[in-house]
Amino acid sequence: MKGESSSGLGQLGLAHVAAFARVVDAGSFTAAARQLGLSKATVSKQVAHLEARLGACLLKRTTRSLGLTEEGARFYTHCRTILEELAAAESEILASLGVARGRIRVGAPGLFGSQGIARALHEFMARYPDIEIELSSRDEADERADDGVGIDGVDIAIRIGRAPIAGGHSVRLAPCICIVCGTPAYRARYGEPKTPSDLTKHNCLRFGLGAGGGTWRMEGPGGSRNVTVSGRFRANSRAALRLAILSDLGLALMPEAMVADDLAAGRLVTILPAFRDRSEAWYLDYPAGRAVSPIVQAFAAFLQPLFQAPSPTPAAAGPARLRGWLKDLEHDAII
Repeated sequence: MKGESSSGLGQLGLAHVAAFARVVDAGSFTAAARQLGLSKATVSKQVAHLEARLGACLLKRTTRSLGLTEEGARFYTHCRTILEELAAAESEILASLGVARGRIRVGAPGLFGSQGIARALHEFMARYPDIEIELSSRDEADERADDGVGIDGVDIAIRIGRAPIAGGHSVRLAPCICIVCGTPAYRARYGEPKTPSDLTKHNCLRFGLGAGGGTWRMEGPGGSRNVTVSGRFRANSRAALRLAILSDLGLALMPEAMVADDLAAGRLVTILPAFRDRSEAWYLDYPAGRAVSPIVQAFAAFLQPLFQAPSPTPAAAGPARLRGWLKDLEHDAII
């Protein structure tokens, strides 16, 4: 058509680009259509039109799987950037008008995501009724290394680690206090360690694969000490580690926030209560190279106070008190 350029987003159609990106994100045409509120046939036609306009096959389709071609992967990267910039622009304008609206993807460690953050989301969503949240609660986000695991594919991620992520943006929320715990049945059968050195005589369940998790740092009376432990089970999932502890298999070093319910119910007991591991912290991570939208800023501002201790006692700090704080928040004028 006269006056129009031969290429560009206007020719491709924003709806077609959005449909293609949603198919990739959802992993299937059926799921994408359901999320978009369209028919599967409509979404398929939009992607087909996009491929025809580009003269390239973007998706590899089989009866059992859906993947990106080399051209599709490159194009998807640009599509995601365009859509995120548009969403950020929209949220910024809406925020300036006193309206917060849009979608935020949050990553959190599996066990804490289900037991802690999920409980807090109703407060945030009540405060911002036009914000949609996608919670990615998975063990892969629960890594102690500073490799940014759990950041890809989300707008903001909660992580346990020893340091900020390399090449990204991290905000230290609070110390991550870890305790040694086990079941009352295990303690009754094998006895209770009296000193950190006694842990070498017990079956210690470790977080991390390979050589990881074999050294526990114990801080208590007399200072800090490293204890080399061993045992017959290790996992890179703290959810799996918790189940192993509850099965009376041994003792484990766990974030107190992740076993708070088990301790309160008496399913687990604290071993060596005078000792803690404070070598890690809870971090809030943002992907590098991406503008932080007002929606993400609003969520971060909401989340940070939940990790702050309500009392000056160091042992009481951190997200282990999250459930109790939320009960108090229900009576505050924050909505």
